[in-house]
Amino acid sequence: MKSFFRGYTHSTFFVLLSISLLLISCDKKDETTTGPDSGSPGSGSNSGSTYFTFKVNGVAQNFSQYNTVGYYYSASNGTYITTSPSGFSYPSVNLGFPGKTTGTFTQTSGGWLDYTDANNVDYYYEPSTCSITVTQYGDVGGYIVGTFSAVKHSSSSTATITEGIFSVRRTY
Repeated sequence: MKSFFRGYTHSTFFVLLSISLLLISCDKKDETTTGPDSGSPGSGSNSGSTYFTFKVNGVAQNFSQYNTVGYYYSASNGTYITTSPSGFSYPSVNLGFPGKTTGTFTQTSGGWLDYTDANNVDYYYEPSTCSITVTQYGDVGGYIVGTFSAVKHSSSSTATITEGIFSVRRTY
């Protein structure tokens, strides 16, 4: 090390060090920018980031900033994903499917989705449809990744949910 510093003043050394660090930091990719637009939706390529987006009657909804969790509940042998603002406020989406595995789950095979809009209107009346495709199912601490769509009814209107994608951390 002494031979490296020989002939350099402390200020020259710090200038070179600063330039080196600047170049390294400019070259490093920002790892916090992954999300629903990076990679193909629900492909598993987005694992490591949390997001939950969809459209209701063609209007984009981004629930990524809400408290979103995924968990497996052994008593009912089901996986549940819930997302809503803090506490029991609205809007909210809850979806579930049997087991803890990848696959496509429709309403007839045990998949389900509940949607409550920002005005606290529940869309749970029958008939309704639902499709959830899980492309990645991680261990506790890992991610559950997939896509979803549904047609849900309230007492007076219909919510057509399309282009749903999610990547949520599995908490248990």
